[in-house]
Amino acid sequence: YNIHPESISYIETHGTGTVLGDPIEIDALTQAFRKDTQKKQYCAVGSVKTNIGHTQIASGIAGFIKLLLCLKHKKLVPSLHLEKENEHLNLSESPFYVNTELKDWTTLEGAPRRAALSSFGFSGTNAHLVIEEYIPQRSSSRIVDNAPQLIVLSAKNEKRLQSYAKVLRDFLNTEESCSVQFSFADFAYTLQVGREAMTERLALVADSSEKAVEKLTQYIEGNTNQLHRANVKSNRAQPECLPEGGKGNELDKIAQRWVSGHDIDWELLHKERTPQRLSLPTYPFAKEHYWVPVNESHPKKTVDSSAHSANVSVSKFQPFCNVETLYYQTRWEPQVQANSSSSLAPLGTVLLFDLDGKIDN
Repeated sequence: YNIHPESISYIETHGTGTVLGDPIEIDALTQAFRKDTQKKQYCAVGSVKTNIGHTQIASGIAGFIKLLLCLKHKKLVPSLHLEKENEHLNLSESPFYVNTELKDWTTLEGAPRRAALSSFGFSGTNAHLVIEEYIPQRSSSRIVDNAPQLIVLSAKNEKRLQSYAKVLRDFLNTEESCSVQFSFADFAYTLQVGREAMTERLALVADSSEKAVEKLTQYIEGNTNQLHRANVKSNRAQPECLPEGGKGNELDKIAQRWVSGHDIDWELLHKERTPQRLSLPTYPFAKEHYWVPVNESHPKKTVDSSAHSANVSVSKFQPFCNVETLYYQTRWEPQVQANSSSSLAPLGTVLLFDLDGKIDN
């Protein structure tokens, strides 16, 4: 694959923290790197297991997610709880060092950040990936920054649409979005082609991020003047001819068609140059909890064990939740020990589902 080891500046190791396993892993990596480089301690190593423990079959994907987050934020995060290095690692003579601090992930000018990931399975299935950050390649033909763009967003209901508008407004207002140089056309294009069109829809025309923030705020405050807002199930307009490369009033016509429920070929708006997709906030799902209701109002009952010849007591059945949900929760109650010689003694755990409420004693 023509990947030089010196271009890899971080390795997310399997790193279980064992006396034997870690030295074997580092030694194998050292042997692989030494074929092409003799540099010492230039490549950081770490393991997400110091943060969340060993997630067994999910440990590989956990390390992968950590790596992607490091690339996104351009940071190297520390491995925790390291007080004394394993004496069998011999890191001083290897290309590696354990990173123990949060720091910027720097590279040579113009070089992409590149990392490797190792994950070893119980079955002997071993995986190793080399991951490189994505650096967008900007086209030489830039879209005019002040060209009007059609911003569209939709949701399942009015509340979610309001939340979505707030999320996008806050994104445009954050320092993060201001510090990242992106085309406003890219922002509009991502919302047009990268999101599912749902029932409740809002569309607006703006020529800058500031204008978009102004109109989103206007909608959030309940004012839909000069905005396009509709429910596709109750407001479906007649189809009109779609203008190509829409500007100004033409964009308003397209916006009205879209909020009325018609499909739009968004590529016709970008015939001169296809914009790039951005990483934008996604759908703001409703934060609702669905817990099984637990009824703790039933008083504890005293059981007369003498009523049973085998000294096995059975308490009156009291449902502790809605039995129709068919969720089982463990509930321990003190019982008199059964005579081991009795044939009535249960052989194991007995689980009863009393859907009809017929159990009495």
